[in-house]
Amino acid sequence: MNTARFITADEMHLVYDIFSIERELVRQKLSEEELANLVALWQGFIKTNDMKISMVFSPENEPLAMYCARLVPKIGGWWVGATKIKHSSTNFHTSAKVMQPALDLLIDDMEKLGYYKWWMVAPENHHNVRNIVMKKYSPALNRYEWFDEKIIPAGKRSDIPLFEMHRVVVHWTDVLVRMFVLKQEFRQQLVKEKHAEYTKNLEQPRT
Repeated sequence: MNTARFITADEMHLVYDIFSIERELVRQKLSEEELANLVALWQGFIKTNDMKISMVFSPENEPLAMYCARLVPKIGGWWVGATKIKHSSTNFHTSAKVMQPALDLLIDDMEKLGYYKWWMVAPENHHNVRNIVMKKYSPALNRYEWFDEKIIPAGKRSDIPLFEMHRVVVHWTDVLVRMFVLKQEFRQQLVKEKHAEYTKNLEQPRT
């Protein structure tokens, strides 16, 4: 069975392994220099505890997939950076099963930190496939609802700094910024656990 864990700043060779078959992000090829610059950037942020990379490993300890997350403590949230699967597949269910342990590990860890919202930028069809297919396998993702916040035209950057945190500009299509928010029914207990002195009830949203 595959397992997932966070890698350390001394294990960036594992990231290169993930990119060893296809040196691409969002269907765009990266030069060796571009990848090296990204890896160095991520390594620096891991060292300062500003980033986490959750990685999936096979039973033989081969790195299979990863999720990068940049922490944004000032707003109590996080930003999904690069996501990558080593052996890509046109079957979304196959890819989702591989990626799921990394995503669930990341979401669970962020909730323990008190971060109940996160953002991700991707082409809209990528978002939609992820939401439909990944939810079949990810218990953690099912705890969240989502909202679309901004469309960034192909080849352009956003005027909102949060949406440009080391983002690789996508040239072949527009991209969509989507915000994921933990549902109130799951927030209630988590919030109250962090504020034991608070004795009132946290209400469910009114319908």
